Amino acid sequence: LEKVEKQTFRASRIVSNLLEFARKPGVERRPVDLASLLADTSDLLRERLTARSVRLAFVRPADAVRVIGSEGELQQVFTNLMLNAIDAMAPNGGTLTIAVERAERVVRVAISDEGPGIPDEWRERIFEPYARRDTHTARGSGIGLYAAKRLGESMGARLWCEPARPHGARFVVALPAAVAI
Repeated sequence: LEKVEKQTFRASRIVSNLLEFARKPGVERRPVDLASLLADTSDLLRERLTARSVRLAFVRPADAVRVIGSEGELQQVFTNLMLNAIDAMAPNGGTLTIAVERAERVVRVAISDEGPGIPDEWRERIFEPYARRDTHTARGSGIGLYAAKRLGESMGARLWCEPARPHGARFVVALPAAVAI
């Protein structure tokens, strides 16, 4: 019931944010506790992780990590990236790794999977709307990565993909760090 309640409020915030976004440019930005947000997002996807035999490797940072952004929209960005990683590893499973790296004014979140990876010729196109390599399956609409990138950019974040080693894909979101007052 707690999950249903959280998701109801989250859906309401997303709809409100979309309506607000349609009315005026820009997104309300404020400090967000990134570690808690990532833990909550992972928890919401726990059943899907289990159903797809995907293990989660996320070591929550010991210290608070705050970024500037919109909590609901950041959760949508990370949900889209995690769902893509889970789907990439289906049906064989694997490990979805979430790493948080701090720099002076930027916090990077890397979401890595052990799937087949993304060929170089596709890496530039994956953020285009409706870009799908798996057109022969029913998985995905082809707008998840596009939406994640657009939402991230609206909050001043950068999002890119690079190969994971030895195989798989690694999506990195670089967000402005919140300055402690």
